[in-house]
Amino acid sequence: MKFFYDVLSLSFLTVSAVVGAGFLSGREIAAFFGTEAFLPFIVLSFFITAAFFLLLYRTGVKEKSLAALNEKLFAFPRSVGFAVYSASFISAAGAASGIAALFNAIFPEIRFPFVSLIFILIADLVAKKGIRGVERISFFLTPFLVAIVAALILFRGKTDFSVEKVNAINCGFKTVLYVCMNCFINLPALTDGARGKGRSAHTVAAAFSAAI
Repeated sequence: MKFFYDVLSLSFLTVSAVVGAGFLSGREIAAFFGTEAFLPFIVLSFFITAAFFLLLYRTGVKEKSLAALNEKLFAFPRSVGFAVYSASFISAAGAASGIAALFNAIFPEIRFPFVSLIFILIADLVAKKGIRGVERISFFLTPFLVAIVAALILFRGKTDFSVEKVNAINCGFKTVLYVCMNCFINLPALTDGARGKGRSAHTVAAAFSAAI
């Protein structure tokens, strides 16, 4: 039972770290993978993402914190840490902005971004519980979000699996960039979330998260 809980909790934590307003709306996916002949690059992204997730899980458990890990890996660990947390801040700001934009689209007469302020307050309260607090929230919230997106794709979406000619080099570069960007932005969650879980759980969670 612990194995399955570890797999699901790590998987949903990973997915919750990666998904955001751009992902859920589809704009991010369309920007990186396009809307035609994208299937080979989606498959490629699965293998690269799973490999990167597994690498970060296995590397993360070797140290007590991301800062300690950076100390071992880099000549200027503080600069790397600053870059990671700056990228995470930009991602969080984008999520708050997306929530505000969605709310304004539904209620255009309300201009004050109090929904974003509520989001920031809740995020702060959850973060105070550490990575385990985020993990507990993600365990219930992430499947709900993924189910909604899947339902919209199946019943409202128009999927095009055409195989027209595309620039393979350009699309391949975007695929690798997409994976690296998401892994870098979410380094704290990926490395911290893996601690306390077995190697088998890391392997299965890496594949399951990448598949989602």
